Amino acid sequence: MRARYPSSASGLTFKSLLTVLAVSLLGLGHATANSAPEKTAATALAPAYGIIPRPVSLTPKEGQFTLTRDTALVISDEKIRPAATLFRDLITPATGYILPVTTEAPAGPAIRLSLTKGGDNPEAYQLSVSPTQVSITASGTAGLFYGLQSLRQLLPVEIDSPAVINHTPWTIPAVEIDDAPLYAYRGLHLDVSRSFFDVAFIKRYIDFIALHKMNRFHWHLTDNQGWRMEIKKYPKLTEIGATRPETVIGHTINRDPHYDGAPVTGYYTQDQIREVVAYAAAREITIVPEIDIPGHASAMLAAYPEIGCVAKDFKVKTRFGVFLDNVCPTEEAFAFLDNIFAEMVELFPGPVLHIGGDEILFDQWQDCAPCTEIIKRENLEDYHGLQSYFIKRVEKLVQKHGKQMAGWNEILDGGINPSAIIYSWTGTQAGIEAAQAGHDVIMAPSRHIYFDQYESLNLDEPQSIHSITPLHEVYHYDPMPAELTPEQQKHILGAQGHIWTEYLRSPRRVEYALFPRLSALSEITWTPKDQQSWPDYLTRLDRYFQRLDLMGINASHATYKVYGEPVVTGRTLSLTLKVEGHDHAIRYTLDGSKPTARSPLYTGPLTLDQKVTVRAVGQNITTGALYGDYRQSFEPHKAMGRKITFASAPIVGENAHPQATLIDGLRATDRIFQLAEWSQWYDTDLEAVIDLEKMTAVSEVRLGVEAGQYRRLHPPKSISVMTSADNKTWRTVAQLNEAKIRASGPTVSLPFPAQKARYIKIIATKNDKVLSAQYEKMVPVSIFIDEIIVQ
Repeated sequence: MRARYPSSASGLTFKSLLTVLAVSLLGLGHATANSAPEKTAATALAPAYGIIPRPVSLTPKEGQFTLTRDTALVISDEKIRPAATLFRDLITPATGYILPVTTEAPAGPAIRLSLTKGGDNPEAYQLSVSPTQVSITASGTAGLFYGLQSLRQLLPVEIDSPAVINHTPWTIPAVEIDDAPLYAYRGLHLDVSRSFFDVAFIKRYIDFIALHKMNRFHWHLTDNQGWRMEIKKYPKLTEIGATRPETVIGHTINRDPHYDGAPVTGYYTQDQIREVVAYAAAREITIVPEIDIPGHASAMLAAYPEIGCVAKDFKVKTRFGVFLDNVCPTEEAFAFLDNIFAEMVELFPGPVLHIGGDEILFDQWQDCAPCTEIIKRENLEDYHGLQSYFIKRVEKLVQKHGKQMAGWNEILDGGINPSAIIYSWTGTQAGIEAAQAGHDVIMAPSRHIYFDQYESLNLDEPQSIHSITPLHEVYHYDPMPAELTPEQQKHILGAQGHIWTEYLRSPRRVEYALFPRLSALSEITWTPKDQQSWPDYLTRLDRYFQRLDLMGINASHATYKVYGEPVVTGRTLSLTLKVEGHDHAIRYTLDGSKPTARSPLYTGPLTLDQKVTVRAVGQNITTGALYGDYRQSFEPHKAMGRKITFASAPIVGENAHPQATLIDGLRATDRIFQLAEWSQWYDTDLEAVIDLEKMTAVSEVRLGVEAGQYRRLHPPKSISVMTSADNKTWRTVAQLNEAKIRASGPTVSLPFPAQKARYIKIIATKNDKVLSAQYEKMVPVSIFIDEIIVQ
């Protein structure tokens, strides 16, 4: 197993570390480090000006403006009144003030909002604060709204309190700000199919978007697990498609799946959708609605099976993933979709309809006589051509209703008109190719800006889908591919973050996934590249977290949790511990116990040469609060660094090699499961031979076969260990069957009589096939192995 962030380091020996005395709570300074190189040398903002996203230009001035109950909001145009009123209503709970919104200039201090003629960017604004006046000017109402969001952040963080704060001076530091966004499209997505959220939370979610000066809400309304939008012509979409009887417990591809027995139901009426659309528009946010077709359509087909390709009892899915169910490319289906679009365009005034188009499986199309006829009639090469035919037909329907079609990057497969907007989610390459082909592009790569993934691998993290997107990964993502020419770069409209809700089943859980990563996304889509500064951003986070606390937001503090950079040389581990967050220390232990405020203070790399479990927490040096539960187990053994060969090569994680993951002494069984840290065999057995290079005394082999948290892997059916002196004649020395393997826990031990051998062979046979809920047939399962330990 190999953990993330490799580096080289050296430091204290294991024996000396065991003698380190506990130090005082905060008395020996602190050790922090950034996880990625600095992007620019932008000047740090003073805490009082800690605006997120960072403005283009900010010049501090002398003095401050004091907001009182006599302060008026003076507007130059009635178009401004809604934004001014929203701001007034926002600050009333904390201040107790109900500021007048007026077109009449008062004699005393005031906040003046003015629309100006000219200016080519309606989202740009100028904000000036002096001791006697606040002035916000812009050429559009969006710019004024964003200026008010900056003014909100210049006020004391207590301005976001839901209750009156007495004896707080509502001061605003004097400043000159000239600001405009880097990208025109700054989006956030929410999946309401897997988990349904009521209108109150949808509005709160839109408020999150508005706070960060973002302007698109991508509302993923339909999928396999539920249809969430009322369509009056097709009532069964909500009568049947909006309810699933239960949901899988744990990860959807765990062994021995279990279900919670609790129905999930809900949809938005057309009146509720209009209410949400108006709420978003008042906050300068356009909604991009999505119905996912032709795949991800089980809920739709459960209600109206006649638009499917096969005769079957379609069901709203109770598990997650990719399924076979597809809308059929027939005239009946296109007429059905046309009627849906006709109702959607009346609900969503924005210019774009998103039609999904991702992760299409062709099995049902291959079993469909009309599909075969269409391929022949249209002279299509294959089913990718049929997919292209389907998407092009859908685009004509969308355009007929006066909208522009958008879809995930798979709609590029087989060819699509350049008029379609491409959301590049599988990586950056699809976005590059789309822009080169003349498509407008929204960059949305899952590796960088999918917020439903883990933010850290600490064991106190709540369950997420898979992979890891730490805060620094978001902040250091650049939506603009360097490979594009200046002309092609014009097609990159912006970027969008994503919240998929397979494992985010409550508003509190969504908030944990979203914050603070949303703030990083807002900055990389708003702030000029030369003003983006990771160290400066981290200094603004403390104030930001205070604001989130006052707003009652369940934010993650994973940025203050420890991560490690392990490097194994020979039989020695050098482990560097780091924390992303600003002004945090690290406490650690070496005996497997959880650190406390009195545990040793980390001051430099650890050099370890014996079996050990390192645990570490981040500590706020001001409050003393502890965050996280980092673990790294290390066990030197006789196979480390030796040659290992396979009868069938394993599947390994990105940039990994089986020798580095399987026999490096680093165990992943006490960490959140990540594919990159395990070797995988699918539809084949593990058969590995380790060359110890000389005759060596051995008496035990151990294998990590189970993730320690959230994942229940399929164990091997049997494991055998054999020894040999010449790699030709083998003797079986230990065996385990499936029942004993399952009873063993995450690490399986195979002891045998002490002997000398040069070669060790391990055979782990694959489990029986299982019925796949996704593919509706028996499929093999994978064997996952972490560390092979030879002692």
